[in-house]
Amino acid sequence: MVCGTDAGIVGTAPGFSVHQELGFYTQAGMSNYEALRTATVNPAKVYDAFSTIENGKYANFMLSPGNPLENLATLQNPHWVMVNGRLIRQPMLKTFKEKAYNRHNYLASMVRVFKYILWDK
Repeated sequence: MVCGTDAGIVGTAPGFSVHQELGFYTQAGMSNYEALRTATVNPAKVYDAFSTIENGKYANFMLSPGNPLENLATLQNPHWVMVNGRLIRQPMLKTFKEKAYNRHNYLASMVRVFKYILWDK
């Protein structure tokens, strides 16, 4: 099983929905460890470039303030994130989060849908 963002679905904000999905998995009976595997190890098996930490592979990981094996909510406010080897610290993460959250409303979603239908297709 692989966790996904459902990005592109009207009313679904990429990233935010992952936290909800992990919570749904634990409510359904998975341990935090099993839920985390759906967003880490399981997808890495599909994409070899992401499967291990070694030279020549993408560096995508994060440092959370607590242990997600004890509390998944600690993943919602990381100290920093590494994406493709680029370190993104808390101030920039906060900016990204605010921009993503502000886009998560019905009107903005509908505008994106119409833009896609009328111009991008």
